[in-house]
Amino acid sequence: MELIDTHSGKWCNIKCKSNYTNSEIEISGCNVSLGTTKTAQTRKFSIGYRLVFRTDTDYDFYKYTLDVKFDKIGSSKAETFELNLNNLAIQFQNQIRQCEKPSQKTNSMIIIPLQLNSTDLIYLCKPNNTELAIDFPASDSLNLNGTFFQNLFMMMRTKGFGSIMILFLSFPVLTIPIMILTNRYRRMKWRQSQNLECYG
Repeated sequence: MELIDTHSGKWCNIKCKSNYTNSEIEISGCNVSLGTTKTAQTRKFSIGYRLVFRTDTDYDFYKYTLDVKFDKIGSSKAETFELNLNNLAIQFQNQIRQCEKPSQKTNSMIIIPLQLNSTDLIYLCKPNNTELAIDFPASDSLNLNGTFFQNLFMMMRTKGFGSIMILFLSFPVLTIPIMILTNRYRRMKWRQSQNLECYG
């Protein structure tokens, strides 16, 4: 996923690994690059968290800020990376559960500090059999036919880049990677069903 502010020339590139089974999609190993087209200066870092979505669950998230703070180098100012989610909804076909965070709506952002060296497994809403996993902080067909992203703000604050805020009202850049993953999953399920018909 690549985001760019054409006015200032500042950009952000996020690449993650994904793995999917019949019931879950895991996103992990995210690498983030920040930079500007005006200079060759870039900042790169990795996020080790593993996020798990269940394909029988619809997800709704409101007013979250994911915050990364970098270690200071010498006398330089501390650098931060923030991802603000005002309203994020992910919907799957044939869902039987609803995951809504936070359960009580609020007008203020809920800040979640991220640790870059963490590899914690995070279920966005824990099923009953995953008590050892970490729940998302708050206080058989895959179809993203209802996936939408509303009022998504991304703010990147890094030394040398200043502050950047991008408001997206339509999200082809965000939905393309998800649709690719969806198509791969559906092709896998179709091949499995064909094999069952051949050998059944």
